[in-house]
Amino acid sequence: MPALAWAAVAVAGLWGGGYTLKKFNELVGDSSKYLIAGGVLYVGYKAAKKGKLL
Repeated sequence: MPALAWAAVAVAGLWGGGYTLKKFNELVGDSSKYLIAGGVLYVGYKAAKKGKLL
């Protein structure tokens, strides 16, 4: 896959993650959102690693 396509996927993921965190901020307290963000990043990393994207 070309580098430009990977960059587009990364930007879309970051935008989607930011939107999700914004919505979670409305639902949970400040300390919980960092725990959730860390979990999302960890699961995404593991999925990418298992799919041999990294």
